[in-house]
Amino acid sequence: QCGYMVIGIGVGTTTALIAVSIQAVAHILYKGLLMMTAGSVLSDNPESDIHALGNRAEIVPYTALFALIGGFALSALPLTLTFASKNMLTEALGYSPITSQEISTMLALASGAAPLYIGLRWPWLIFFKDSSISAWLSALKKRTCLIQELPNIIGYLLFTIPLVALTPYLLQQMHLIPPTDFSYELAMVIH
Repeated sequence: QCGYMVIGIGVGTTTALIAVSIQAVAHILYKGLLMMTAGSVLSDNPESDIHALGNRAEIVPYTALFALIGGFALSALPLTLTFASKNMLTEALGYSPITSQEISTMLALASGAAPLYIGLRWPWLIFFKDSSISAWLSALKKRTCLIQELPNIIGYLLFTIPLVALTPYLLQQMHLIPPTDFSYELAMVIH
């Protein structure tokens, strides 16, 4: 992720530098969210081997939810701030006089493959490997889980709200989603 930002600084166009700034903010927010969820899991469990965990979704369902949000942002899935900033930076690379379209495409693919793998694998190993989605969804409905995790949820929201709230606005400003489009309205409802 940081290498992607360095490439954007090297390109030096206004679009690239704006994309790098947005990527830096997104990076801080989703890494903070992922570190908080990891710390929550490690403080509740003496086991530090990621492969020995796997059923935490039923025990801490809200932590699993926020870990998924952070993993999706790390993976730069659509409707995330990271997706918007990487799209903007890839566009800047395409118009840069110092890079060719082939190099831009290779950089986009290389920078997307590893974070996609890590961003989806980490929550799966810790929360869902030995658990089912239906068990997680039923645990989300339990009021005792909400009360037990409430202090963590407040902390998670400090990172999640800016990460999620900025995305529709940025996508609209980049003209990727027109304001009258149904997907933009859906993004606003989700966020």
